Amino acid sequence: MVRILLATIALLAILVGLLYSNRITKKHFYTLLILLSIFGAISIYIEHQNNIYRDFVVRLKMEFEQEKNISCGEYIVNRGYFNLTSNSFVAKEESPYRGAIIPFEKCRLEKQER
Repeated sequence: MVRILLATIALLAILVGLLYSNRITKKHFYTLLILLSIFGAISIYIEHQNNIYRDFVVRLKMEFEQEKNISCGEYIVNRGYFNLTSNSFVAKEESPYRGAIIPFEKCRLEKQER
């Protein structure tokens, strides 16, 4: 988030510099300022969503490591039947779910269902 704010401030400084050096008109300045605001807001929203997903994945992995059951669509995932990969659970060969690969997006923690 800090990087986005610093980039926004830098672009704003460039716009002000262009305005005072008479390279752009006030109309263009305000148009670019509005566009900068819109793209800044979109960037902050996307980064916020990424943080939510990252926190979810960390909690999901912690639950899995503590041998707790996790609801993933039609599957109940636990360490007895699945292995943890970077972004999914993969069923062990000896488990009844053999061959199943479950992405994290299909999973929910008990805390989120309430």
